[in-house]
Amino acid sequence: MLRLLTKSMFDAVQKHDHGMLRQLLSAGGDPNVIRQFNDDGSVISMSLLQFAVSLERVEAVEALLDHKADPEFSTESVVATPLMMSAQADSLPILQLLLDAEEVDINTAQPETGFTAFHYACFAGNQRCALALLGDGGCDADVRTLAGHTGPQLAGKRGHKALMRVLLGAIGAAERKPRSPSAVTPPSSPPPTVARQPTADELLDAIQGKGQFYTLQHFDTKC
Repeated sequence: MLRLLTKSMFDAVQKHDHGMLRQLLSAGGDPNVIRQFNDDGSVISMSLLQFAVSLERVEAVEALLDHKADPEFSTESVVATPLMMSAQADSLPILQLLLDAEEVDINTAQPETGFTAFHYACFAGNQRCALALLGDGGCDADVRTLAGHTGPQLAGKRGHKALMRVLLGAIGAAERKPRSPSAVTPPSSPPPTVARQPTADELLDAIQGKGQFYTLQHFDTKC
């Protein structure tokens, strides 16, 4: 019975039958259920939410989140969280739904690579999702991968130079925003030292010749 319910929920997502999905969830279906798939001889496991994100089923993602699906959940074979997957696929509507979920941590890092959702977006050259994570999401742009790369550095390393410049501009603009009166440093305190942001050309020069980019282990990303 449980196996049939699981299959029915995955089928409902695949067939765009979001009404049926909600009925199954309301009847006791587990929103965090996992199913195995055979992919060219290798078996991968995906949660129902990961499956919905991979197919870009916005209504299914919304239904699953309404029924408390875990937006941080990943499996051993699909190591990216749903937020990371949406950032990598440039699925902005889904990414925004996930950002609104109370349980999501925008700075969660994938253990094998240190990639956050922001790194996934930058790696893939997805400007809309990168800026959404940076602006509306308020992600930490200073977080580095295990290989030592920030998001803008990844964008430059992958040849997304226009995106790198946009991100550096956005990060610099955020750092230059005037603070509220309550946050102003008292006159008796010396002004804080603000490090100068490197220019796009300086950053490109800095990351040249640093070896092969650390391979991203992701079920549908080719490095």
